[in-house]
Amino acid sequence: MKWSCHGTQTLKLEQAVFGRVVLERSLITYERDSRSGKNGVAKGSGPLLQVEPTDYAIPTVHACMGIFQRYFENHVNGEVNSMDRTDDTSAKTLKEHKKNHTEMLKEEKCRQEQFDRLVESREDALCAKIAYENVPKDPIKHLKSPEDLCDSALCIINHIPRRQTTDWIKCDTCEKYYHFACSCIFSPKSKINVKAVKQWKCNECSMWDMMKHHAESQKVYDELETETRAMSLDLNELTRKRVELESLLYRSNGKHRQQLEAYLSTIGCDVRTWYQTLGGNQVRKILRKENIEEIFKILRDTDGNKLVKKAMLGLAQLMSYSNNRYYSDQEIDEIEMVLLKILSDMKTAFPNEAVTPKLHLMAFHLIPYMRKH
Repeated sequence: MKWSCHGTQTLKLEQAVFGRVVLERSLITYERDSRSGKNGVAKGSGPLLQVEPTDYAIPTVHACMGIFQRYFENHVNGEVNSMDRTDDTSAKTLKEHKKNHTEMLKEEKCRQEQFDRLVESREDALCAKIAYENVPKDPIKHLKSPEDLCDSALCIINHIPRRQTTDWIKCDTCEKYYHFACSCIFSPKSKINVKAVKQWKCNECSMWDMMKHHAESQKVYDELETETRAMSLDLNELTRKRVELESLLYRSNGKHRQQLEAYLSTIGCDVRTWYQTLGGNQVRKILRKENIEEIFKILRDTDGNKLVKKAMLGLAQLMSYSNNRYYSDQEIDEIEMVLLKILSDMKTAFPNEAVTPKLHLMAFHLIPYMRKH
């Protein structure tokens, strides 16, 4: 049976067919597949142990813990985060909230870079405006080094603190070269637009004087100042949302999160600080009917939560069979019915979640192992 828990070929629960009988791998089939490289066996490889795969013990407690954490704990944590978030978001599960946080970090970084470029452009426009005010009054103040001057009547490149020597453009009329700053082109958007035009005419050919350059640099500065303030507000709002989400995810600041953690603490199931995860006995405690009922009282009364609760009660029943006693064939039949019911409920509750290795073990290998041993 081929399946994947990563990438575009991920097998999702809604696609899985849990009731079908599959061919069990054996030492003989492994040797055959190692010659052809089929069925996920590396060509020329050999088994780690000369033991039939059907004799591998299924760690039921460990598998149940993994299923609980991957599907149910993530859902509960994601639900309380959704209840505590004040911004409008479609994220529901813990995985989606963490993905949302990653996207926020990327967007914030991108916005910050855009904001920094805008601030630099605004400062360039301000320096140009000041230069056009002062140099005509006192030509001695005209800085002619260290950068080479362009063909503008008054090249101000050396008055710009953030000198970009690559910011040049050629006039298609006089065929002379000018700095963007000397042409009153400051904003990133304006530079892109100018580079995109087929024919560009310089300010000299347009008969601009110093007063026109000064007025234009003042106008651009005012526009960039307004744009910078607006972007600063947007960036601050994005940062606020990101910090709020981080508080919910990592610092337990939400009201419903605190209610959940307070209840888990009363039954001795708060997360262990040295592991940052729940232990086997803690999962057993949580998977008691009365505790499941109390947990879902904290959550919203929705159809989705009812489906998850139903599947979680089934997992609790299955975990109660995890012990060291022997089971008769009739009892194994009963366990199989419980398992198939859980899998059916999970397909409905988590249709878009991937089939994990631990869920695969329980779904396809647990009952055959119990019948054989």
